[in-house]
Amino acid sequence: MYIKRTNDINDIIRLVPIEVKLREKEKSPVKAQELLAFVQSQLSNPLFYPIIVYEDDTEAKIIGYIFLLAITIPIMDMKQVNVMRVWYDHKQDKKVMRDLGLEIIREIARYHGIKKVKIEVTRGAKVYERAWGFKPVSTVMERRI
Repeated sequence: MYIKRTNDINDIIRLVPIEVKLREKEKSPVKAQELLAFVQSQLSNPLFYPIIVYEDDTEAKIIGYIFLLAITIPIMDMKQVNVMRVWYDHKQDKKVMRDLGLEIIREIARYHGIKKVKIEVTRGAKVYERAWGFKPVSTVMERRI
């Protein structure tokens, strides 16, 4: 396994086919190209962490990725690492990939002296509770305008 933090748009473009399939499955209103535009705008941000996990150091096969954003200023109790997107190839060992994802998050949090991690999900909250120990702490409300 080879883990790489990248700021190369060519690495990110390789994720597009995966994102397209995920967004179709999720019936997401956000298009993959919108996510790509956001990621591209954040690549120079030192607090944005696009991390890709490859099968080996040849970088031929992507087996997972995670996008994280560290908020390092303690404004309104928001000093935290935000998990923005996480995916892994389900042909991989679930426990290994779950533990790897959690270790990546912990490492970034430690580096910035952060003690809190947040993730917002629209479905599958129980999976994150069981797998990674997340607990629901607030309600996110939305209104269309």
